[in-house]
Amino acid sequence: MIDGTHFFKTNKADTLKIVKQHCSELLKMRNDEEWNCFYENQVAFLESAPYPSIEAIQNVFALAVKRDPEIKDFNPLILWDLHYVKEIDHSGYIRTLYA
Repeated sequence: MIDGTHFFKTNKADTLKIVKQHCSELLKMRNDEEWNCFYENQVAFLESAPYPSIEAIQNVFALAVKRDPEIKDFNPLILWDLHYVKEIDHSGYIRTLYA
């Protein structure tokens, strides 16, 4: 995911070629201006290090509670194992990708 995000954010032409090839029908973009807007919005949204936001965790948990109400008192943060992301991040790997 880290390398894929880096590729997406740093290889616009290749990224758009891939996305156009595989997602044109789904996204229904009509011209290059729309594709460029799509790309810029996605780049602005993507974080280099894939830590989940608190809002994302809350949203996923809210959906899970709708499906299984008995988990409503559970701490959703316990479910997230971020040690791999932290290990990669602390190693400096992500920082060197964007250097």
